[in-house]
Amino acid sequence: MFVWMIWLSTQVSWTMNSKLKRNWHWETTPTIEICPDSNISIYQVVDALEYWIGQGVAVPIQGVHKVQHCNPKKKNVIQVNAHIDFDRTQYNAVTDIKWYNYGQKNDQTIYYIDHCQIQLPNDRLGEIEIVWHEFEHALGLGHSRHEIMQKVY
Repeated sequence: MFVWMIWLSTQVSWTMNSKLKRNWHWETTPTIEICPDSNISIYQVVDALEYWIGQGVAVPIQGVHKVQHCNPKKKNVIQVNAHIDFDRTQYNAVTDIKWYNYGQKNDQTIYYIDHCQIQLPNDRLGEIEIVWHEFEHALGLGHSRHEIMQKVY
């Protein structure tokens, strides 16, 4: 199923849902790493990616792997961990995106994702909308009018 999804995301060009807002782009094809402290399953990751493909957001992914160690400085990767480095009273989860751009910044500047970390506490994994929301940030979208991508839903 995952191989099919990767193929589909590189072959089909859908129109992205008009309520969605792209803030960043992947210039490369990232891998998704599930860090040792996270209890998220590969199935949950694939489910989140399939949801966004259905919304017209297709970002090719090299693969999804559970790993023995996550290097926070590794490039070209989306890392999912359960580490909590944010205020739990204000946020359910946090996605930290490291990005870059070429040339001078202006209203036409394209921001590219270098790597990102999804901090998704294990006690939130049962709330699929939170999982979908954080993965969409990792794929390059920001908060918008879309029901999943609103800042508070």
